[in-house]
Amino acid sequence: MAMKLQNLVEPLGYFGFLLAINVIFLVVGTFMDQNPVILILAPIATNLGIEPIHFGVVVITNLVIGLIPPPMGQVLFVVAPIVGITFENYPLRIKNDQFWNFSS
Repeated sequence: MAMKLQNLVEPLGYFGFLLAINVIFLVVGTFMDQNPVILILAPIATNLGIEPIHFGVVVITNLVIGLIPPPMGQVLFVVAPIVGITFENYPLRIKNDQFWNFSS
């Protein structure tokens, strides 16, 4: 599977692959678990000459951004207890513009 995918992305080159990875992780992050995608794409990235730390920073940044919006909104479930509101009150806090006032 990884070899077929590598043959598919090799014509994109270094920057084309990174751009494709950004889009893929932003979309995938909103709908499904990211571990299988990371396991498939990490060897391809190293074969294209992308440093593992650079690839990891790109992956983590995009996954965090992808985890914020619905339909999954996994980050919102983590942030709710930290901010001190229930998950059901998020829309109300945003509507009343109290969401960004952390002193309340």
